Amino acid sequence: MGSSNTKKLERWFKSYTSKRIPGELEKWSKEYALEINKSQAAIKADMRKRYIKQEMTPYEYYMFKLFGRSEKEKDEFASKWEQHMMFSKSKLNTFPRSKIKRYEIFKSVFKRKVLGITFKGVGEEQAYLDYIKENPVFVVKPSEGTEGRGVFKATAKEIPDLNTLKKMVKEECLLEQPIIQGEELAAFHPASINTIRVVSSMDGEGGFQIIHAVIRTGRGESFVDNLGAGGLLAVVDRDNGIVISDGLRGLEHYKTHPDSGLSYKGFVVPKWQELVAYVEKCHRIRPQQTLIGWDFAWTKDGFYDLVEANPNPSMHNNQVFFGKGVKPRFYMIKKW
Repeated sequence: MGSSNTKKLERWFKSYTSKRIPGELEKWSKEYALEINKSQAAIKADMRKRYIKQEMTPYEYYMFKLFGRSEKEKDEFASKWEQHMMFSKSKLNTFPRSKIKRYEIFKSVFKRKVLGITFKGVGEEQAYLDYIKENPVFVVKPSEGTEGRGVFKATAKEIPDLNTLKKMVKEECLLEQPIIQGEELAAFHPASINTIRVVSSMDGEGGFQIIHAVIRTGRGESFVDNLGAGGLLAVVDRDNGIVISDGLRGLEHYKTHPDSGLSYKGFVVPKWQELVAYVEKCHRIRPQQTLIGWDFAWTKDGFYDLVEANPNPSMHNNQVFFGKGVKPRFYMIKKW
């Protein structure tokens, strides 16, 4: 790395630690030092080095338990920023930001009725009225939202026309038929739609593989299963569809779901091989998108429905659980 880039990253580091999240470096180096009975100064220095080299935050460093590992091992862990630059800010990402446009790409594999609303299209008022007449209860999802933010369930009575919808959401959105999930996944947390996140990759020659999979479950009163809304996830063995970890939320482990008491480890994802075939069918619609994180809901009809496709799915929990960096796998994807 050139000296000018190093100095630039050093400036970013100072800004990051002094303005964005004050005290994080001190907090996590101290926490880690107490945990492993090592010098806080040494840990802090290594955290700083990782940020300068990989823009890895002190919390990420702590999550990955990097102190004492070799430089090669540390380099193999992917920070959120590195993954973002590799799969969102590069030619490997061919996805539009808009979820409406993504739906248009994959609508042939959706099993429920979805309507995109831009508040600009000709005939949208009538399309909206027709939709809510057929679907008096529906889910509203912001077109550019992330981590389940802004998603809510509504009724035709509450939002009788397009103008009312616009006042409520103030941005482009998707309307979706509510998913009635099958009892196997509903058992974890009936209030939320619990999904299977499957990360797949494809190369320019049509080579396909499953990279990573997790089951995601909601918690409390949440309607969605995202971690940002308090949800939990557990790692799924990509070969056989069996859950091989406790429930995870950051560094917290849950042997059983805190609401339902259902055990995570050993849970068998329904029809795993059929789901893998479904993922491949979906990915082959957009083979030029190198990495895709798919969210699937298990429905009452005994199969899966695609919830959405994501261009840069987080791999943090994979790295935390297995204690191994995923970057070698990323570079393998790029070289295919």
